[in-house]
Amino acid sequence: MGKQKWLAVGTLMAALVCTSATPATIVRFSQGADGETNISTPWGDYTAVQQGDSVWVGTPAEFEHNRVAGIMRDHGSKEFNISGKGKRNNFIDATLPVTSVGNTAIASISISVLFGEKPNKRLGRAAKPAGTEYVSVLWLQDSATKISAALYDADAAVSYAPYKCIVESDLHVCEFQLPTQALSHKASIGFLARNQKPGLMSVESISMAQYTEYLGKRKSSPGEASSHEDRDALRQLHAVDDRVPARDPTDPVHYNLKLEICNAGLKQFGGPGQEISYPISLRIRGASYSFYPNRTIYNIYAAPVSIKSKPTCYAGLAKLAKNPTLEEPPAMGATLDVDYGISTDDVTGQQHQIQFSATVTDVLQMD
Repeated sequence: MGKQKWLAVGTLMAALVCTSATPATIVRFSQGADGETNISTPWGDYTAVQQGDSVWVGTPAEFEHNRVAGIMRDHGSKEFNISGKGKRNNFIDATLPVTSVGNTAIASISISVLFGEKPNKRLGRAAKPAGTEYVSVLWLQDSATKISAALYDADAAVSYAPYKCIVESDLHVCEFQLPTQALSHKASIGFLARNQKPGLMSVESISMAQYTEYLGKRKSSPGEASSHEDRDALRQLHAVDDRVPARDPTDPVHYNLKLEICNAGLKQFGGPGQEISYPISLRIRGASYSFYPNRTIYNIYAAPVSIKSKPTCYAGLAKLAKNPTLEEPPAMGATLDVDYGISTDDVTGQQHQIQFSATVTDVLQMD
C-alpha cells in the first residue's frame, strides 16, 4: 500500500500525492464560488457537492447543467427532450399541460383563439364565415413521430379536424375553424398518430384554457401592466365566455382624475400677470417625494392660466403617469399635494416655484 501525504497550497488549494513504485499521482482540490469542491486529476476534472448525508460527484459540465436546471425550476420551467435537440438545456414552461401519444411525450400544449387574424394561404387558412373564429393548438414533442390534433366539442357532440398542421422550429401547430359558440363549450383536444395510442387533454372551454394559460404567464411578471394585445384578447374572450373577466384582475389600476386646483396667489412675488407652465408633477399627500422610485405620479393638463395676486382655482385633468405600487385612486373630495408649479413673469421672464393644492372632483377609469 503506498504512502499518502497532504500538502497545503494557500487556503483554497491542496494536493494529494500518492507515492509508490510508479511515478507520483497528484490530485488537486479547490473551493468553488458556490460552495462546491473542485477536484482535478490526471484523468479528468470533477466537482463534488454535499447533499445532506451524501456527496454528489460529477463533471464540471454536469454540475453547471444541474445548477442551471435548479434555477430554471425555481422560475417555473422544466427540462424537456425536444425532438432533434436532445435534453440538455431545453427548458419549457412547467405550468402548461402535457400528455403522450404512444411513447412520444407531448408538452407545452397551448390553445388560443386567433382573434383578428387574416386568411393565410400558406397555412391553408381560408376566409372565415361570419360567426366563426380561427383556433390554434401548439405543442412540443420528444420524437419525430408525425402527430396531428383534433378538437371535440363535448357540449354539442361535434368533432373538428384541422385545416392545416405544420412544424415550425420544433413547434407543432394545428389550426381549426370553429363556430363562435363552441369556444365556451366543454372541449377536448386529441393528439393522434397512426397505430399509436392517442393522447387527450380536456378543458373547461377553449376560452377558459386560453385565460388559464395567460394567468400562468402573468405570474412571472407580477406588478407589470398587461399589453394592449392581452387586454384586447381578454375583452374578446369575455364577449364569447363571460367566465373570462373583461380585464386582468392583477393589472395595475389605471385612472385619470378631474381636479379643482387652487393656488395661494402670488402676492409674495408682487407681480400680476404670472402664468403656470404645464405639466405639473403631483404626489398624493403623505407619499414619497419625487426622487423616490415608488411614487405615484400624475401630470396635469390644462391651458396656461394667468395667476393674479389673489388666490385662484380652476379645473384640471390629472393623467396617471406612474403607479408602481398599484395604489387605488384617491376618493372624490380627497386633497392632493402638488410638488410645485412654475410661475413665469410675462415682463421679466423670472420664474418662481409656487405651492398648489388640488381636490379630486371625479375619478375616470382608463383602459
